[in-house]
Amino acid sequence: MSGEFKTCKTYLAQWGWLLKPDQPIKVEFQILLKDVVILHRMFDEKAAEKGGELKEFISSLQGSGNQYSLNYQRALQWGSAIYEQPTESGLPMAYASGLTTLASLEATVKRGLSRGVIFRDIDYDIHLNSQATTLMTFFVPTKRISYGIVQDRVYTAHSPDTFIIGVNIARRNLRLQINETIQ
Repeated sequence: MSGEFKTCKTYLAQWGWLLKPDQPIKVEFQILLKDVVILHRMFDEKAAEKGGELKEFISSLQGSGNQYSLNYQRALQWGSAIYEQPTESGLPMAYASGLTTLASLEATVKRGLSRGVIFRDIDYDIHLNSQATTLMTFFVPTKRISYGIVQDRVYTAHSPDTFIIGVNIARRNLRLQINETIQ
């Protein structure tokens, strides 16, 4: 502590004012993509010490080596609709439809430099699963019964492929190669 702070602390103590003890330092950060948290970390003061996890985390961000992996999943609701109206007889009727998709991407990215060509070798596996539902229901309120018909459809797609891109800046050359895996 500096001399001035000790003097100030002494005067405050003489007047009956007590200083709060040092509060622990906490650091938190989030990375968001389209308002969705994709990375969240929280560190305290012990993490900043030698050999702490903060230094390990920063070094992992700076140098991820020549190979790294990706694993992303997204669920999308493309839309849904509900429509209710009484029929000509006065009984209520409802129509509803909706479509939801789950996309999953797993990839291994290898990067490098070979004979002046900067390249990325991306080995990826994409899974798409969609479910669509359509239904129409008629209600009989006096009997508490409903009669309906539902159509439920599930669509799936799977595409494991390899994509290679290379750029030779000196020759102004771009090379693309897609290797499809036939199943």
